[in-house]
Amino acid sequence: MKYLRILLQAVPAAAVALLVGGCASSRSVTMESLQPADMTFRSEIRTILIVDRSEFHDGTIGLLETVLTGEIFDQDRAGLQAMIVSLRNQLAWSGRFDTRVASEVLPGNSLTSVFPDPLEWEEVTSLANRYGADAVLTVEIFDSDFIVTDGKRLVTRKVVVDGREEEKQETEYYAEGVANMTVGIRIYDPKVRNILDEDLYSRTHRWNAKGSTLQDALIALSDKVTIARQVSRQVGAAYAAKIAPMPVSINRSFYTKAKYVREMEEGARQADVGDWSGAAKTWEAGLNFANQKD
Repeated sequence: MKYLRILLQAVPAAAVALLVGGCASSRSVTMESLQPADMTFRSEIRTILIVDRSEFHDGTIGLLETVLTGEIFDQDRAGLQAMIVSLRNQLAWSGRFDTRVASEVLPGNSLTSVFPDPLEWEEVTSLANRYGADAVLTVEIFDSDFIVTDGKRLVTRKVVVDGREEEKQETEYYAEGVANMTVGIRIYDPKVRNILDEDLYSRTHRWNAKGSTLQDALIALSDKVTIARQVSRQVGAAYAAKIAPMPVSINRSFYTKAKYVREMEEGARQADVGDWSGAAKTWEAGLNFANQKD
């Protein structure tokens, strides 16, 4: 990462043009960098408290949803836990924030994609003070619905009979699933009493399995809890990348020779041993002797 920063800061635009200009040979280098976050925070915000605010106001509604959508018991709970773990792991990797998870579960919305009314600022401040946090991230909507279908179809396969390849029609049983997930997240800044972010994520995941019998196909189909966790982890990682810079590996090519510019090759040798600052100076010096193509 520091090498890339040196290159970006030390090499002027003309020297960058020299790097990618018409030269005969090139090499590539892999380095670590930071992918900027989509949003920024006050520098004082270092610790974020994660709060589950997706509990139903009425347990009867939750039971009704389970019956209507075919969800298994605690399916959303498993998905939400996976999302929080993924979010925390990604933020730890970034290093921008420390995270804590509240033990309280607050009433919110797990039935529709409509955000509940924001938390009262007195409650936000109380939560932040209780856990020593600078901001409060609440998961206020969390719902996963599944549709599973099954059936059979004729498929054509190639088989070898008496040493000859022939086509044969067989009955194949299949099972297909569609998972729809909706996650709503808010971030509260109690010090300035401002909602820093309010975002709604919708994800659809399709998966399928097949077998020689319908039972085989259904058994091979991943269970709903596994899929809920998988999609939830994706949401957690995506939101972490939105609010915090993430380390990424990048690959860059640089040219190592130019017919009339010996500084190109000298700089490449410096780059090979990690002296990017020296390489940048050498390449820049070569601008005095290079023609436009070089």
